[in-house]
Amino acid sequence: MAVRKVPRFPVLEPLRFPRLDHAPANAPGARGSYDLIEFTDATAHEDSLDGASFSECVLNGITGEELSLRGARISETRITGLNVPTLRGSRVLFRDAELLGSRVGAMEVHDGEFRGTLIAESKFGWVNFRAAQLQRVVFRDCVFSELDFGGATLAGVSFENCRVDTLQIDGARLSDVDLRGLTIIGSISDAQNLRGATISSQQAAELTRVFASHLGISVED
Repeated sequence: MAVRKVPRFPVLEPLRFPRLDHAPANAPGARGSYDLIEFTDATAHEDSLDGASFSECVLNGITGEELSLRGARISETRITGLNVPTLRGSRVLFRDAELLGSRVGAMEVHDGEFRGTLIAESKFGWVNFRAAQLQRVVFRDCVFSELDFGGATLAGVSFENCRVDTLQIDGARLSDVDLRGLTIIGSISDAQNLRGATISSQQAAELTRVFASHLGISVED
């Protein structure tokens, strides 16, 4: 008899910081390296943090028209109160990090890497995770207009009390992904790529027409 695999969903410990130095008057900049520093009320500028490295830092209240994190490395770092219309972060690395209490209109983090990351209490428009790697990631109390995981790899990812209008998973690879805490208001693409996910019985009922369409079955009353 085949043994049923039990999904392994992520459990993350809150970040704890040693004593941090307060940032100097100037904001962090592109390709800078920062350790054990707390930044408060920084203003984001185009290309402002490309290639920057943060380790054991706290960034509070970043605002601006656009924040760029292309190729940046965010390690053991907490970002809170981020409020920008656009975040560009291709190839960004988040490792053992937190993004909390933030509002982002469009978040482009394609080809990025997220490991041991908590994203919580935040509101997003379109989030582009295409071709990204997500391992041990928790989304908690978040609202999304569109989540695009096309071609991404998700391993040990969970959603807790989240809502999304449109979910794109074409070409995605899922394992140990808990979708039971994600309310899908609108559509979901490519149902065959839900393999490796756990959904609730209510979600299964709501997705009946999606599954039927994938199997070539017409559902008519």
